[in-house]
Parts: sequence; C-alpha cells; structure tokens
Amino acid sequence: MKTISNGLALIVNADDVNAGRFYQIAIPDLCENTSYEFSAFLMNVYDKSSGVCNFQDIPINVRFEIWDETNSRILKEGVTGDIASSATAKWEQYALTFQTEPGQDSVILKMFNEGVGGCGNDLAIDDIVFR
Repeated sequence: MKTISNGLALIVNADDVNAGRFYQIAIPDLCENTSYEFSAFLMNVYDKSSGVCNFQDIPINVRFEIWDETNSRILKEGVTGDIASSATAKWEQYALTFQTEPGQDSVILKMFNEGVGGCGNDLAIDDIVFR
C-alpha cells in the first residue's frame, strides 16, 4: 500500500469561472502487471448555513485520471459526481481500480475540478492511497 498524503490534507479553493486540473503527481515504485485500487477521501468544505455565499450551494465534483508513466495514455478515470455542502464535516471515500502493464512501474495521478465555479465550490482531499 502506498499512501501519498503523509498525514497532510489538500484544501482546494476552486476557480471562480473555469473547471480544470488542480493536482498532478507521479506515483513511482508500483509493481508491473498488477491490479491497484486508488482511493481518496473528499469533503465539500463550504457550510451553506454560514450565509457567506448568499446561502448558495455549489456542489464539488472531482474527476480522477490515472495515466501511464509517459503521460500519453489514460489507464482509468472516474468522477465523484456532485458532493453537496453540509453544516458538519462529512468525508466520503471514492475509489477506482486500474491495471499496470508489463514493464510499467509508475503512473501519473491527475485530479480535475468538474464543478461550477463560484463562491462555495471548495474541497478537501485526504488519505490518498494506492493499494
């Protein structure tokens, strides 16, 4: 099992207008020709009841992509779907499985904000794991 977070969480303040990639990292030292599960916990950090964004609820929506080590071929992708805001912290785990190929011992993880921009589209990610 490979944990990327090292005890740290990532908080993303989404772009006001454009959806797009907000995180990318190479994942080395994998075993070739092996099935893996990527997982992460996500949370919408906006509290709609705070009124900061005129009581609007902009859900977050994250797309994960696993690319080969040359960044030329996507191996797997998945989307969380809309994650609404909550008055209390609510972590949700998302996962997808993929297969490394013979001779492949690393991949590239990319994360994209697919949500609508604006006040309240902010997220936290924790416990990024490959196993």
